[in-house]
Amino acid sequence: MGPRSHGAFPLAKVEGHLKLLNTRLKNMMPDSNSAQAKLLEDYEDYYDRSIGLRVMENNTLRAQLEEKVDAVSQLGARHTRWVRIAWALVATVVILLLELAAPGATLAYAASLSFSTGDVVSHAAGMLLVWWMCR
Repeated sequence: MGPRSHGAFPLAKVEGHLKLLNTRLKNMMPDSNSAQAKLLEDYEDYYDRSIGLRVMENNTLRAQLEEKVDAVSQLGARHTRWVRIAWALVATVVILLLELAAPGATLAYAASLSFSTGDVVSHAAGMLLVWWMCR
């Protein structure tokens, strides 16, 4: 049974019991024109209406719950994106502060790098990290 069909079995079982009880009550009342028979019919109608209203309310609440879950997941995705952007900004500010503390040191370090295969792989990894943080 899936999460949506969880309530279907008990409802069908209850409806079956109600039909059985209704047939027993009708068999107990020989006169179908009596006031008791009309009251029984009214009772059946109101009970069916109440079950229908409960089912409609349950479906409405499930739909609202699904909407709220979707909204929360979208909010979480936006939060994660902004956290990544914030970390990228922090890294940029740290690099700028290091350059401010020792002017030219960052540029001299970058100029002294040799572009071997390991350096290219590490730069590619850094670029992928920045791309991941900003997506």
